[in-house]
Order: sequence, then structure tokens, then C-alpha cells
Amino acid sequence: MDSPVNSTSTKKHSAGGAPLRNQNAVKHGVFSLTAARIRGKVDRRTSFGRAFEARRKEYVAHLGGDQLSAMELTLIEDTVWTDFYAAAYDVYLSSLKSVIRKGRPHPIVDARTRLAAHRRETLKTLGLKRVSKVKTLQEILSQSDEEKPEGQE
Repeated sequence: MDSPVNSTSTKKHSAGGAPLRNQNAVKHGVFSLTAARIRGKVDRRTSFGRAFEARRKEYVAHLGGDQLSAMELTLIEDTVWTDFYAAAYDVYLSSLKSVIRKGRPHPIVDARTRLAAHRRETLKTLGLKRVSKVKTLQEILSQSDEEKPEGQE
């Protein structure tokens, strides 16, 4: 007699419910961001990875490009992560009917406020400076030729 415990079933499993890896229970996406951060490097092949890299390059370019120290690059990466966390919270908060929950602000509002304060302090540490591009001699000469008054040649 065959034991039902040891036999393999050829029946198709039809438990019902949503397909695997669905997004039905996703609330704000912060868990997936945290998982990506724990893994270490962001996969640059994904849309999130490309957006992350574009934002990082934008910050690096605004702060002077290749002249940045390792600590400044670390602060920039932290700021980019903070931007994406805040964006995930913003999307979640905008989907709510009301940010007031049981007479108090939703807990995510507090988390979003703390993220904004953290980002502000990080940007203060970076100096909130924008380093202008160093112009070449040709660019300066061509710019000065264009800006001459009409009476001068």
C-alpha cells in the first residue's frame, strides 16, 4: 500500500490567490530599498539602479566631479539613498486618503520628517556648494567676443 506522505503528486497545485512575486501587499517600497542597501551595491541594470546612478552622478557633478574625497562620496551616496527613501514614503503618503490616523499623524509622516532632517544635515555637511565648471581659454575668449558692445570691435 502506498503511503500518501512519500508519494509525489502529479496534480497541479491550485491554491488560488495572486501569482508569485505580485505587488498586492506592497505598502511603500521601503523594504525593497532596505534589501537593496543590505546587499551592498545597487544593480545598475535595473531601472532603480540606473536612476540611483544618475542621481549620484548628478550630485557628484554639482559638487566638483573628480575632486571629491572618499568621505564626500560616502555622504553623496547616503544622500541619494535618503532621496529614494523619502520618495517611497511620499508615494505611499500620497496614496492615503488622510495622513491623520486615529487622531494622530500617520507614523510614516514622522519617518518622512526625520529623513528630511537627515538629508538637510547631510547637505549642510557637504556644504550646499555648487562648484562651477572651470572654463577653458577658448570658452572665455568666445564668450567675451559675443558680449562686446556694438560700438567696439
